[in-house]
Amino acid sequence: MVCSPAALATQRELWQLVCRSEQELVTLIERCPKAFFTIGDQENLRLNVQFFQELGLRNLVISRFLTTAPSIFHNPVENNKQMARALQESFLSRGGSEANMRVWLLKLLSQNPFILFNSPAAVRETLEFLQEQGFTDLETLQLLSTLKGSLFHLCPRDIQNSISFAQNALECTDPDLKQLVLKCPALLYYSVPVLEERIQGLVKEGISIAQIRETPMVLELTPQIVQYRIRKLNLLGYRIKDGHLADLNGTKKEFEANLGKIQAKRERPLFNPVAPLNVEE
Repeated sequence: MVCSPAALATQRELWQLVCRSEQELVTLIERCPKAFFTIGDQENLRLNVQFFQELGLRNLVISRFLTTAPSIFHNPVENNKQMARALQESFLSRGGSEANMRVWLLKLLSQNPFILFNSPAAVRETLEFLQEQGFTDLETLQLLSTLKGSLFHLCPRDIQNSISFAQNALECTDPDLKQLVLKCPALLYYSVPVLEERIQGLVKEGISIAQIRETPMVLELTPQIVQYRIRKLNLLGYRIKDGHLADLNGTKKEFEANLGKIQAKRERPLFNPVAPLNVEE
């Protein structure tokens, strides 16, 4: 209500740069009115929209940014450009090809636009730290892609604390730890309290450290989800501590599908009820 008509008209014009229709614009404003009515440096907003378009991001993705990550449009456009260049250079310097660089960058930005608030220096520091831990260039790019660039939001000290705790708690050697991280990159990202809570939660359910080492991806599940899924498996007579943790993993949809397979397998008759009887037997 306190915005001037002229400022609102300009804001409307800028948002229409990425909207296919009037209805789409109205839907965006209804979804996040605060983003639309927070008037900032509108010239900087225009330059950022143009930059994202020139970079190759689809208008649909840019319009999503307007409602879910509006703060990146308040970031000076030159800062966003510097971070984009730093990410491109990091990809190429670690063996990525020119042909794949654009796709990699656009996917990374689409998944985590807030990565633009980091500095090129922070990017270099994180990448150097991963190399010091023994990860190859290809493995480093794999970790960054899997974690959607969220590692750049952490300082190397925090990452070091997490992996040191994981190594001690899971009783593994340096080479074993590296393989665990490649299987479950979230070990780099989760804080020590989170890792401690999840490991202790699994142990309380009768799951061994050896089982966790074999399937570290189970650490991506909260203790509440683990307890719920174990109860569901127990109802089918399936004891996870005697089975494989892979049966506990996955998204909700994947777990439900696996649950159905286990149930079907346990309900399957041991003989074919429609097969003719062999009298001689």
